[in-house]
Amino acid sequence: VYEKDRKYSDAVKQFDEIIALDSLNADAYFQKGSIYARAGGTAKTRGEAMKYYREALPALKTYTRLRPKSLEGSVLNAKALFGSGDYAATIPEAKRSLKMDSNNVDLWHILEKAQIETGAYADALVSFDALKRRKAASRSAKSLMRPPRVLRRQRRTGGATQGRLHLFRGETHL
Repeated sequence: VYEKDRKYSDAVKQFDEIIALDSLNADAYFQKGSIYARAGGTAKTRGEAMKYYREALPALKTYTRLRPKSLEGSVLNAKALFGSGDYAATIPEAKRSLKMDSNNVDLWHILEKAQIETGAYADALVSFDALKRRKAASRSAKSLMRPPRVLRRQRRTGGATQGRLHLFRGETHL
């Protein structure tokens, strides 16, 4: 009900009351973190989104401490870490989640983007390949995906058009 009306603070207050009564109620922590994460996902600006994701992190951290084998909690925690801009912390959490579900394409995508943001380009290419394999396996591969931050440029040289693929900081000629 609160979510439909975008009354996130009212919903959070309800879960804070539950947590005050039972500090080991893992579901209340998960729901509180989930509310903030959904608010971050629907925020109008990047700054507002990051704020909501940061607010989700303490509840999700507590939830994953109370339920360390919860795939759902680990995935949501990885998404919130990425959304908050904490890319370095996203990587181990995404890897932990992938140990529980190695076919989760969303996690592979988050891991890949976090690796790019932290400058781990070689690792990002490995994650991209894993992501590509999972996507191809999960649905028919109609077209090949391009890695992120890849720019195709056309350049005229001597009357011929030459394509150049720029990948991250290095270059690969086509």
